[in-house]
Amino acid sequence: MKRVISVVLSVFLLGGLLLPFTSFAEEDVPEGFTPIYTAEDLDNIRNDLYGTYILMNDIDLYGIQWVPIGDPLTQFFGFLDGNGHIIKNLTITDSAYGGLFGFASGATIQNLGIVDCMIDVREVAAGIVAFTIAALTIKNCFVTGSVNSGIAGGIVGAVGTPAAVVLPPVSFQNCYSLAQVNATTPFLPSGGFFGDSSNTHVEISNCYFGGSADNAISAANAQTDAFYYLDTSVPAGYEPKTGETPLTQAEMRQQASFAGFDFDTPIWYIQEGESYPQLRPFETGNTDPEDPGEDHEDPENPADSEVPEDVFWWSSLPSWLKFILRWFCFGWIWM
Repeated sequence: MKRVISVVLSVFLLGGLLLPFTSFAEEDVPEGFTPIYTAEDLDNIRNDLYGTYILMNDIDLYGIQWVPIGDPLTQFFGFLDGNGHIIKNLTITDSAYGGLFGFASGATIQNLGIVDCMIDVREVAAGIVAFTIAALTIKNCFVTGSVNSGIAGGIVGAVGTPAAVVLPPVSFQNCYSLAQVNATTPFLPSGGFFGDSSNTHVEISNCYFGGSADNAISAANAQTDAFYYLDTSVPAGYEPKTGETPLTQAEMRQQASFAGFDFDTPIWYIQEGESYPQLRPFETGNTDPEDPGEDHEDPENPADSEVPEDVFWWSSLPSWLKFILRWFCFGWIWM
C-alpha cells in the first residue's frame, strides 16, 4: 500500500514540474497565432494559406529539398512573423520556381532571416517569395546565400500585375540582401531585391544590398527612400537608378552613411567600423522560445506582431475576380 501511495505521489510531483513548463511555452504564443517550431510545422503552412503564423525558434532545413509554399492558383495570403528567428539552408533545385514561398500576394512577412539559401531553378526565384501580384509587405527581413533562376531576385523574384488592374503596392521596409543573385535568362538582368517588375508599384524604404547582382534593386525602377548598396556588388560601370546610393566597403560599416535608418529604436544597430547594419530582432541569436532576450521583439507586444487590418484584402474579392487575376497573372508559368 505504501508503495502504491509513493508511486501516485511521484506522478503528481512530476506532473507539477512539467505542467508549468508546458503552460509557459504556450503563453509565449500570442493570441491568434499558430506557432512554428519545426520544419514540419513550417511545411504545414501550405495547408492554410490564410493563416497567421509565428516562428518560435530557428529552423534548419539541411538535407530537405524544399517545395515552395503556394502556386499560381493557391497563393499565400496570410501573415508570418519570424519573431527574430532564421530559416537556414533553404534548398530548392528541382522546380520551375523557388523561394520559401512560391507565390504570395496580400500577405505580410516580417522579422525573418533566410540564411545560406541555395536556390537553382528554371523560371523565377528569390529567397523569400518567388512571385507576387501585389499588396505584399516584407519588413525587418534579410536573405543570404545564392539564387539562380531565369528571373532572379534576392528577396522577391518577380512582381507582376495586369496593366489595367490597380492594386496596392509591394513594400520592402527595413530589409537587406547579401545574396549572390544570378539571372540565367538572356537579356533579363538580376536584382539584389527583386528580379523583375511589371506594371506594379514597388516601394522600398531603409534597405540595403551587399551581395552580387546585375542591379542593386531590380531591372525595373522602384520608389525608394533610403536605399544603399555596396559599390562592388554590381558590375563595373553600373549607373545608379533614382534613389540608389552606392557606398564603399568602409562606408558600409559606418552608421553615418545610412541616412534615414533608425538606429535609436529596436530596428537597426551597427558595430561601427566592423559590420554592415544589422536588424535588432536577430541581435542575440537566441533560439529559446521561452527566453526571447531583451533585444528580441516580444511576440506578446501588439506593436510587434499585430496583424494589419487590411492584410486579408484579397479575401474580400469575389471568387470570379480572384480566378481571372490568378490566371491572367500567372498562367504563363505553366506555358
